[in-house]
Amino acid sequence: RSQAWSFVSLCMVLATTIITSCVHGMVLMANRSALNGYSNNEEQQQYYEYVFSFNWPSVVYVLDILAWDWFFGLGMISTAPCLSWHRHRSGADENGDSTTSSSSPANIIERTLIVLFLLSGTLSLAGLVAIPLDNIDIRMIGIVGYAVVTIPLFVVMGIFLGRNRQRDDTAIAEEAFIEQAQFHNNGKE
Repeated sequence: RSQAWSFVSLCMVLATTIITSCVHGMVLMANRSALNGYSNNEEQQQYYEYVFSFNWPSVVYVLDILAWDWFFGLGMISTAPCLSWHRHRSGADENGDSTTSSSSPANIIERTLIVLFLLSGTLSLAGLVAIPLDNIDIRMIGIVGYAVVTIPLFVVMGIFLGRNRQRDDTAIAEEAFIEQAQFHNNGKE
């Protein structure tokens, strides 16, 4: 179950990366052409504005919205079930509460991450409301989702990954100690 959500999340973030890289590459190339005087007549200027400007509506603006509000939003939302699965596997019961302590720092960090992933994705998707309402200013909701909420999300994720790394290192050290003790015990027999 977690692998499926991880794969969906990876695909969504890859789509975001590919689309936004292409958009910004095209805009940089088009701006260079415009600066070199390749778009002197009015018809070429209108075409340039329709395709390459970051003014609504333009092709690159629509692609940017598709990348960041749609694919990024879906990627963030599809990451949350992976963390829920991690919580379940790491000692949580069927209600999602840890069998050790529901207020332990590990559970608080994981719950915070889940909330931040869902909030980031939901706000990013909510930015799409701007298109049918034909009010691009409402898109700021989506920008808050992928530009503002992600700052604390990535800080908390760093803490989460650091704690997991520390647990992994401890588990490896314990396994090595046990293997060494078994080796020495077998040699004495």
